[in-house]
Amino acid sequence: MVPKQINGIMSAHNFNIQRQLEVADMQAWMIGYYTAMGYHQPKDYPEKPMFIQKPLKPNDTEMTAEDMEDRLSMFADIHNAIEGAKP
Repeated sequence: MVPKQINGIMSAHNFNIQRQLEVADMQAWMIGYYTAMGYHQPKDYPEKPMFIQKPLKPNDTEMTAEDMEDRLSMFADIHNAIEGAKP
């Protein structure tokens, strides 16, 4: 590996760690919010999660070749930006 590749991998790793910390922080905030609501306003406690409005489901629509190409190009651009490659 060359230094540029190593730097790209380290940048991606640092980004992933930062993202994991953000997710953990959001989860802690939500737990605190639900706990406070349950303690102070038990009558108003939601019966289902408040932050997820509709359940996630796989996309059942078929993609055209152009849609696939657009998504792959977007993925390649993001990958190249992380790796530090020139477009």
